[in-house]
Amino acid sequence: MYQNYTIGQTALTLNLDFAIPHNHLANTISWFVDSIPEDVLLGNTAKTGRPAYHPAMMLKILLFAYSRRVFSGRKIELMLEENVPMMALAEHQQISYHTINNFRSSKHANELVKKSFLYFTNLLEAEGLINEGAIFIDGTKIEADANRYTFVWREAVEKFHDKLKGQAVELYDELIAKEVVKAMAKEKVQTSQGLAELAQETEAEIEKLTEEIEQEPKAIPGGSPRKARRRGLKKLLHKLRKDYVPRMKKYEEAKEIFAGRNSYSKTDHDATFMHMKEDHMKNGQLKPGYNIQAATTDQYVVDFALYPNPTDFRTFEPFLKQMTTLDKFDKIVADAGYGSEYNYSMLEEEYSDKKYYIPYTMYEKEKTRKHRNDPTKLANWFYDEKDDYYLDQNGVRFNFKYYSQRKDRSTGQVRDFKVYEADEFQLTPELERLAKTKSGRQRQVRYNPNWQYLKEKAKAVLQSPEGRHIYSMRKYDVEPIFGHLKNVFGMRRTHLRGKKKVETDIGIAFMMMNLSKYWNRRWSKDQFSLFKNKNRQKKTVKQLKLRVGLIVFQYLRVSFFPDTFIFNGEEKMLGISVYFQDYDENYLKKAAQAGAKYVFTSLQIPEEDYSDLDQKLPRFFELCDELGLEVIPDVSPATLEKLGIKGGDFEALKDKGFKALRLDYGFDDFDLIKKLQRNFFILLNASVVSLDYLDRARNAGVDFGKLALTYNFYPHTDTGMGWTDFKRKNWMLKDYGLRTQAFVPGDALKRFPLYEGLPTVEKHRGVSPYVAAVELIHEANVDDVFIGDSKASIKNLRYIVDYQKDNILNIECSLLPQYQQLYDQVIEVRKDMPEKLIRLSLPRKPDIPICNTLNRRKGTITMQNKLAQRYSGEVSLIKSNLPFEARSNVIGFISPEYVKLLDFIDSSTKIIFRRLT
Repeated sequence: MYQNYTIGQTALTLNLDFAIPHNHLANTISWFVDSIPEDVLLGNTAKTGRPAYHPAMMLKILLFAYSRRVFSGRKIELMLEENVPMMALAEHQQISYHTINNFRSSKHANELVKKSFLYFTNLLEAEGLINEGAIFIDGTKIEADANRYTFVWREAVEKFHDKLKGQAVELYDELIAKEVVKAMAKEKVQTSQGLAELAQETEAEIEKLTEEIEQEPKAIPGGSPRKARRRGLKKLLHKLRKDYVPRMKKYEEAKEIFAGRNSYSKTDHDATFMHMKEDHMKNGQLKPGYNIQAATTDQYVVDFALYPNPTDFRTFEPFLKQMTTLDKFDKIVADAGYGSEYNYSMLEEEYSDKKYYIPYTMYEKEKTRKHRNDPTKLANWFYDEKDDYYLDQNGVRFNFKYYSQRKDRSTGQVRDFKVYEADEFQLTPELERLAKTKSGRQRQVRYNPNWQYLKEKAKAVLQSPEGRHIYSMRKYDVEPIFGHLKNVFGMRRTHLRGKKKVETDIGIAFMMMNLSKYWNRRWSKDQFSLFKNKNRQKKTVKQLKLRVGLIVFQYLRVSFFPDTFIFNGEEKMLGISVYFQDYDENYLKKAAQAGAKYVFTSLQIPEEDYSDLDQKLPRFFELCDELGLEVIPDVSPATLEKLGIKGGDFEALKDKGFKALRLDYGFDDFDLIKKLQRNFFILLNASVVSLDYLDRARNAGVDFGKLALTYNFYPHTDTGMGWTDFKRKNWMLKDYGLRTQAFVPGDALKRFPLYEGLPTVEKHRGVSPYVAAVELIHEANVDDVFIGDSKASIKNLRYIVDYQKDNILNIECSLLPQYQQLYDQVIEVRKDMPEKLIRLSLPRKPDIPICNTLNRRKGTITMQNKLAQRYSGEVSLIKSNLPFEARSNVIGFISPEYVKLLDFIDSSTKIIFRRLT
């Protein structure tokens, strides 16, 4: 049961100044907490007793207090008396610091804070603030609110516990010999419960002896044997009660508290001693602390958890499993601390629908020249696949000996190794000497095929353009949140004790950081829009028309353009885009050499800067003429007005050398289009053209021989065309015999001002331009593909031209060293196309040895081994995930960026394997 708490009710207020601005952080906090469902806020409340303060109000005042770097319960109580926003959130109620601390330490507060991150993630998703569908994971260690010198070490406890068990067994044997206790299992004797039973039986024996002594005469020659026996038993009982039982209980309790850890603090049992970056003594001092794991997107924390493990890789699996918002992301990004065979295998098996960008520990070192040239590394040795042997830098031969397994103690994973042993008989006596260790044994090396495969796959993902882009965002997405937590908000040490309480404490801090960032960005965006609108009002339309019109038409030359503008029959062509703000002559030359034939440019971009057009334009048209590039300008009636053309006088454009016009919108007059076709090749906006429009145009006499259709590109995320609608529409437009053109995003330089890519189809945003172009051509029958952005890599331009001209797919992949001969050769595909794999027309080779018989995931390159008999040596590309097959060796894999190309391979396609770049 809770007190009523409703913001905004009419109340009689004497002090009218007790109000906060609408754009205040307190209002953002209040709005967000109120958006959490009521049943989540209230939880299971007591039905009796005094009504408690509403959890929404308590959470609000804690969030606001943390935003002001106030963490003490007493200081928060003081803020409720002196701080106006705090008063507004609490409705001017005075709340004791006891109540504040009790709520912050409660189980309900912990659950409420954890669930609040789910609702905040939903808010980010609704506002499009999830950063490219990627979640960034990292960890940091924070010192616990515990005494630094109250440590308990598991090794010491186990040592003294074992010693105490031995002493307990000796004492038990002594009591048995004295016939004091009954027989008992020694395992039970080594427990506190067993020792307590021994103490009870010993005490009963002492009481029995006391009764017997009372019946004896007072004087017994030589002394009473019963009294001597009782004295001995009393010493043993004292040892049991005062020493053995308490210590045994203490050690047993300590083992329960350890819960697999190596240490804990006496003042915070959940804190583990670990190395901290803040080492003021410079002696590697261990301090009690927690390992915070956080997941972020766009610098917002979407989930977090606390773990006792000092290292990150053991926290990765449990952190992903407890994350309730993971389904909202399709990319997982983390640093090398998470890269291990266990984690890679776990991601492949349990999260196969998500891409991961996680380097392994040696990733950066393996890229160095020193490592690549190190002759002692197994990866740099010569390997013969047929006979399955290695030669080291000295020429010592290592033959395959046997398979072995190792079980990882920390994860329980069983790892499979191939063991190679140096032959006892080498070519020379010197090699036979080098084949032995100092102790005289034959040298051995171990090779883990599964780990090598996973490393190569991770390397390919990280070195792809998408991988480099996504992984580069990690440094400025997840790492700054820990800097803000510790340095900006001053939280270098927790304020509560116990894992659940610390989790609440950290959760409130993270949510406060989220809301502060959300409030700052929202307010800054509003301020920027206001500033931008004010600046725009300073320029009149007349001034803009005059400036742009004079600059453009002063430098247009007839000689800059070819005499005719012709699409080359049925041949599919490639085009690029040029925007004068990003104009690069060198890129234009390289694109022409790669096979580009068209240049698209827009004369109606509001954000385009025409201030230096008089310097760029003459050379641009001259260079296009030299390189044989045909220019397609994008115009609209508004553009003509800006250029100073009056009365629709398009003859002026003809005199300046234009041979083609792409009409964006506002050209519904078929007579005007027919008039334009006398002098120009016309391209209409395919995105808005309907079938009815084309029927009316044909009936009106528009020449379809001088007409093509060009789709729009879409700069803003989520505004591009849907793939299904686009494909259906393009096939219908093709029925009119018209040539169609579409845009794909660039991968080298995105266009201003949003830098989010310029595709026609939304699903191609963020995709390689090469892959997107192949899909447009193969699946939607698009004739010409244009790069919408300012630049694409020259490599991808060449790949697109190869596919357009010769139906050749260049596929970047990583092949094992012994199959390097497959690179850079044109390979045909068999005409009989299976459903789940693609068979290549390569010569078969008999007796291919068995190796790397792994699960055949999509994108894997396989070769049939000798178990396949006459099919031995046949190479295939795997299109669907297939299980392990003893007859199939995995010899490489396709870069994840190019795996999608497998869906576009048919019987007429040729492929070329390219090395990963």
